[in-house]
Amino acid sequence: MRAVVKGRVGVFYLQGFLDGNNAPSFLTIEDIKATEELNIDMLLVSLKKVIFFNKNGLDVFVKLLTNVRNHQHITVGFCDYDHAKFNIINTFYKDGAGFSLFKSQEIAELFTASNKGESRTVLLYNEDPSQRSAMAIELFDYGHNPIMAQSKYEFEEKKKNPELYYAIIEDTNLGVYGQKVATRVTGNAIIYTISQFLDAEISDTFNLSYHQNSLNVGFRLFIFDAYKVISMNVHALNFFTKLASSAAEYNASICFVGLSFDKTPESFKNDLEDAGLMFFD
Repeated sequence: MRAVVKGRVGVFYLQGFLDGNNAPSFLTIEDIKATEELNIDMLLVSLKKVIFFNKNGLDVFVKLLTNVRNHQHITVGFCDYDHAKFNIINTFYKDGAGFSLFKSQEIAELFTASNKGESRTVLLYNEDPSQRSAMAIELFDYGHNPIMAQSKYEFEEKKKNPELYYAIIEDTNLGVYGQKVATRVTGNAIIYTISQFLDAEISDTFNLSYHQNSLNVGFRLFIFDAYKVISMNVHALNFFTKLASSAAEYNASICFVGLSFDKTPESFKNDLEDAGLMFFD
């Protein structure tokens, strides 16, 4: 089975039963290789025609999605399901698995760069405030106008006027976003995951637009998960110093967690602390 590509979104259209016995038969080695070489912004698995699935069956595709996400830095997940399937998937992966869930393919496409520029007004709700904020930031970043309901009651009231919205977003979760610097929202904090050697490339891989939008909507705590960072050079130092300066204008805090200075000059830490960054083990 090959993913069907429309625009810059690839979709696997499964059907029938999906369990640990038959799921591997949907994908050959050639299919997996072809998928990993696609030039796309998002890769999804559609469950619209899937009658039954269990965790073993989903795990086959979760593994593929994870590999593609890590290799291509794109958004991956499942789409086209009902409320019951949404709850089942969340039960299977209650601790999170890094993938996103979109109630429909049309909703998923709102979260892609290929649709950026055509502004849509959308209504969204998620009982998790972190998810609500994450979706609103992403939609805003892609040029849309998200209307975020703060309660289930407010959401149901606004849903009574569907003609006001291009889409109504519910039963949708965002996993690790399709950015080169992996990003997630936890509580009132934005967490960025960085690794390896940090140099001038951080300016290209870090989504400054997303970061600025996060500041604009009220986020004031930004955490860099740096446990896998080997070292940084002066270019990365300058980048984080400037980032700290802009955060100070909003009274926001930037923290590094797990950053080792074994291979990085100790003076860098002093410079970053002087700029307002905080460090935690």
